[in-house]
Amino acid sequence: MNRLRRRRATSPAPPVTLPDDDDLLSEILLHLPPRPSSLPRASLVCKRWRRLVTDPAFHRRFRARHRNPPPLIGVFEDYLGYPFFRSVLDPPDLIPRERFRLRLAEDEGGQWHFYGCRHGRLLLFNRAKNEIVVWVPDTGDHRQVAVPPEIDGKEKIIWNGAVLSAATADDGPFRVVLVGVAGNNTQMFACVYCSESGKWSDLISVAAPFLVFFFRDPGILVGKALYWMAYGERWLTVLQFDLDKQNLSVIEWPYDSEPYSQTWLTEGDCLGAATLSGSSLQMWERKVCSGGVAKWVLQKTYELKNVLNPEFRLKIGYLTKLGYAQDIKVMFLWADHSVFMLQLDTLQAKKVWESCVITPIHPYASTYVAVYHNIGMGTPKGVHWQVVLCCPFNVALVGVASNNTQMFACFYTSETGRWSNLIFTPAPFLVFAFVDPGILVGHSLYWFPTGLGSAILQFDLDRQTLAVIEWPSNPNCYSHYMSQIFLAEGGYLGLVTLSYDSLQIWERKVCSEGVTRWVLQRTAELNKVLELGSGVKTSHLVRLGYAEDVKVMLLCADSSVFMLQIDSLQSRKLWETNIMSSLHPYAIKAH
Repeated sequence: MNRLRRRRATSPAPPVTLPDDDDLLSEILLHLPPRPSSLPRASLVCKRWRRLVTDPAFHRRFRARHRNPPPLIGVFEDYLGYPFFRSVLDPPDLIPRERFRLRLAEDEGGQWHFYGCRHGRLLLFNRAKNEIVVWVPDTGDHRQVAVPPEIDGKEKIIWNGAVLSAATADDGPFRVVLVGVAGNNTQMFACVYCSESGKWSDLISVAAPFLVFFFRDPGILVGKALYWMAYGERWLTVLQFDLDKQNLSVIEWPYDSEPYSQTWLTEGDCLGAATLSGSSLQMWERKVCSGGVAKWVLQKTYELKNVLNPEFRLKIGYLTKLGYAQDIKVMFLWADHSVFMLQLDTLQAKKVWESCVITPIHPYASTYVAVYHNIGMGTPKGVHWQVVLCCPFNVALVGVASNNTQMFACFYTSETGRWSNLIFTPAPFLVFAFVDPGILVGHSLYWFPTGLGSAILQFDLDRQTLAVIEWPSNPNCYSHYMSQIFLAEGGYLGLVTLSYDSLQIWERKVCSEGVTRWVLQRTAELNKVLELGSGVKTSHLVRLGYAEDVKVMLLCADSSVFMLQIDSLQSRKLWETNIMSSLHPYAIKAH
């Protein structure tokens, strides 16, 4: 016979607490995914997290941890010499185009030629000024460097280049390699700039295998060498620049390949080539054969229409390569009035946007975090302004209508860029204005309507509805100028009411009858709370402001401004004043 055994009551497990050690917590936060929204969202958890994730030293460690490889966050499109940024991420990680703007390029017009992105930097060349610009979009920093005077743009012409970081930090030293043609297109040359010395190397030259006219695509880094595809009278050849030996050499291109091709780094760290031939994609790899000679070996051939869109059996018409993200081996292709991302390792494709315009694309990979930038990413003239980059946001506006007999709200979200329809509710009395900022409690916002009565307006963010909450019965005060909405313990709606001699704390709770009511929780003598002494009267008492995150009221009493913490009722005198004005507390970590 089975016996029913009574289960022993077990005590609940203790709540999990965060580590007190800031170093340990920082190490945990470093494991957040390298998405633009990760750190802004983490900063909203509490003041401690915000302090840690906004520290510039933490930003450097976060970038260094996720640097290999950094995530692809967007592309720079080359429209007539202007660098326009386009994010490839979905909300909430989508980065607005205005975040990355090179004011220098806008001021000087469309004179700029893109030579690629690498290690968080962009390399551009101004042919009119014969100078390069190395730009870090994340920080807005840029450096302008004049090219060697012997490269005059006539006998010797620059056609491409590459930028490389000599360290892991975005603000560390870097090198620039420029390549071009000389000797009536019979020679190819390179020169190297080092940011540490501020000097250019001597020109390094090699004979061209045929007349070479230009280098169209940015250089590709494979091991200790850079590679460019050189276009000329016999289609293609590959120019190799050995970074250690500082010399140039020429590599032949796979036989019968099409001009829309891409060099890349294969899984075995070898030089690879992806060639587009009609509607097929060929994958090549340069290997050392049995005779000790390096040759191109065809690895695979794919039907491109099946790769790009197998479910719709896309019919490929005009096809061209727009760009290449080396760190993640992704090609950008234009086909059928659309731009596709094609992962060369897995042949996974994704349609990113539709476009009738074919323009070069320069993928930008970076561990992007919210930092301070000068507006325009340059050095603005006159007054210097600063903005902080934020994750997506919402805005709720409230007002009055119908001769002050109705209250309304409307809602804006930055992700869609649209406002909601107006939401109305009848006013319980004539309402003239809403003087104080809204207070967030749970999933609702609350305001004090100013008018011929006392009440609270509630806007439910989830349901998108308005409601009116009555004032407590028999309070010590009916004026919202001497009251404050706050988030009480347990997530309840709280209300502080002040009189000249007392302070009352109320909470809105569901009573035994199932009705939600205001319940008085605590009453205190205001003189004792503000430590004014029994002989001092709190004349001209006014609430000046409220710090929502820390539940601190700012009060003016006895010609002085006080901070009052609602939970502990601890107070502190800040300064003396005979002027009463609204205060808006602002909390942020200083840099």
